[in-house]
Amino acid sequence: MKDFRYLFLFFIFIVLFENVSQAATLGSCLAIETSKRYIDVDFSAPYPKQASFRCQYVCQGALQQETILGTSVVHLSSLHEEATRTTCQGIHLSKTEFGYELESIRSFYAHDTKIVEIKAWAEKEIQHQSPLEAIYLEKLKQNLTYVVTNYLMMDPLQKETNGVKQAIVRLRKIISELPEGDETLEIELEHLLANDGKIPSIPDSSFWTWTPLLSNAAWRLPWVQ
Repeated sequence: MKDFRYLFLFFIFIVLFENVSQAATLGSCLAIETSKRYIDVDFSAPYPKQASFRCQYVCQGALQQETILGTSVVHLSSLHEEATRTTCQGIHLSKTEFGYELESIRSFYAHDTKIVEIKAWAEKEIQHQSPLEAIYLEKLKQNLTYVVTNYLMMDPLQKETNGVKQAIVRLRKIISELPEGDETLEIELEHLLANDGKIPSIPDSSFWTWTPLLSNAAWRLPWVQ
């Protein structure tokens, strides 16, 4: 009877362990709050100044979790930024009468980061077909729809001469496929990458198409901006 009880408890432990393991969303990362270590910062230096630090993150891959040591470099121009920008990604602080205190630790999408080590891991391990990707594509659709609405309100002559009209057609094609499809989005991003990720200096169709993509679909680019 005693052996049966131990066996039952072991079974419950396995079930709970599997549920916890599967609770992490594919492609998500979570900072280990106590892991932050400064690399280079002079707190006595005047603003503006720069700070660099490292944090450990637990990221969920397709087969297992990975602990990644990520480096952040931030520019600081005020005491407020010194408190709020020198945190590991996903750690949020709230201001109190005594200063700042931990509010929450939130997971984030590994592709949506400025941390080089996490971005490199995501490009290698996480395909753009995860549940988090679908959320981002839906948000992108909303943002591009808003952009097109603003383009339509521009002066008709400007739309004709500066390539805005053609950009509206290109963006609408992307919008029509999202969030289920991303073929046209991928084509546009490939063209942007072929141009070294640079927006044309002269406003044309690509200028008006790529500018909102660079700001709203940056997580799809293979490098950190």
